[in-house]
Amino acid sequence: MLKNTEGDKILVGINQSDGHYFYSSVNNDRDSGSIIDFIQNRRTLNVGEVRKELRSWINAPSNPPYSPKQATPKLTPSSPDRHKIITQFEAFKAIVTHPYLTQRGISQQTTNDPRFQGRIYTDSRNNVIFPHADREGVCGYELRNQEFKSFSKGGIKGLWASNGSPDDTTLVICESPLDCLSYHQLFPDDTTRYFATGGTLSDKQKTLLKGVFDKFHNKGGHIMIATDKDEAGKQIEQELRNISPETSQINRIVPRHHKDWNETLMAEIRRQRKQEQKRSRGRGLSR
Repeated sequence: MLKNTEGDKILVGINQSDGHYFYSSVNNDRDSGSIIDFIQNRRTLNVGEVRKELRSWINAPSNPPYSPKQATPKLTPSSPDRHKIITQFEAFKAIVTHPYLTQRGISQQTTNDPRFQGRIYTDSRNNVIFPHADREGVCGYELRNQEFKSFSKGGIKGLWASNGSPDDTTLVICESPLDCLSYHQLFPDDTTRYFATGGTLSDKQKTLLKGVFDKFHNKGGHIMIATDKDEAGKQIEQELRNISPETSQINRIVPRHHKDWNETLMAEIRRQRKQEQKRSRGRGLSR
């Protein structure tokens, strides 16, 4: 990540297919490409003038025209698609409340819990963003809004995860981040960490979860499978059991009357409201 005092902010990477450096702007999705594009997008120079501008940097000069304040990090080659996902993610803003989440029964107390701070974002179109990550960082993201559900173009599913703590004793696996938030709101616990798969499991996700399960098992933790109450949920349960250590403490919990945990949460909220209305009417009659 490079930025200046004028607000220009870019990500620089190495293309794993050809080894060339490239960049993309966080502020302008049309501002990307090679070092030549970088200069031309910021100055009115022709190609010859750009070559002259870059000449002093060729062959690692002993006295470069600019010296960074800190050492330049060694970059790991990446694909343009992943680079684009990371660039897009850098423009998102972390949030603790959103109309969509409120509509789905998620309270601000839940989203403001330290467990979920910095795990929910919004984009310029006011969609809710749930980032997925693998061992190398952000690799894609889910987008949610009223009557809208999508996954980032060019991204791949990793895992959405809540924040963790060394004191965690329970690991809950849901299909969606919304179900994770709902489960926590229904059964709040300070020693539970949450992961969401975004639906059916890929081989990449199985590998990631196997590593998580192994670490959690070594510390004596309990794994709770909280997938949907349907055939797909059963299939995910079996796949999760297959990758868990043989002696794992692993169980599945499903909603009693509803398909998933968000539907369960919304039904519980409606039930509580009806009870409150009855109590209010009762207090009115007693007067």
